[in-house]
Amino acid sequence: MTRTYQQIIDEATEYLREEIPEESKILIRRNMESDPITWWAPFHFIWGMGIRNLLREHVATDDELSTGNWDDHYIQCVEAAVQVQRGE
Repeated sequence: MTRTYQQIIDEATEYLREEIPEESKILIRRNMESDPITWWAPFHFIWGMGIRNLLREHVATDDELSTGNWDDHYIQCVEAAVQVQRGE
């Protein structure tokens, strides 16, 4: 069954919400507050690579994405995953 782009992004966000440790979520939120545009840039090649590989292994391969690469999509998933959820 082929998934839509939004289904893949939603699945990735939920996966990351469960997998990113709370301490890391706090640090990411702080970085997002201090630099909302490029908070992720210092982490792209190390931490970001790990996130992209997890998404490739557990959510969708690159060829399932419209651009053919998680680089273009993982940041929005991380940002959504670390946002404070209702009841937290």
